[in-house]
Amino acid sequence: MAKRDWKRNPRYRGLRPWKKGQSGNPKGRPPGSRKVSGELAMDKLVQIMRSKRASADAQVKAAKIILDLAMLGLDD
Repeated sequence: MAKRDWKRNPRYRGLRPWKKGQSGNPKGRPPGSRKVSGELAMDKLVQIMRSKRASADAQVKAAKIILDLAMLGLDD
């Protein structure tokens, strides 16, 4: 694929690249979204760790990740 082939692709028709110095996401990430996704990930790890259906290896890996995050202070 040549460098400018994307311009001919109908999927990208009507899209304009950003102006020089302009951000592609001017409002940025919504406040608190990282905390929510982190909480969801932590809940999933706890679910895996407590699951009777998960393999022992998966349970140990989930517990290790939880402990690593707790040691780093990222469990808030």
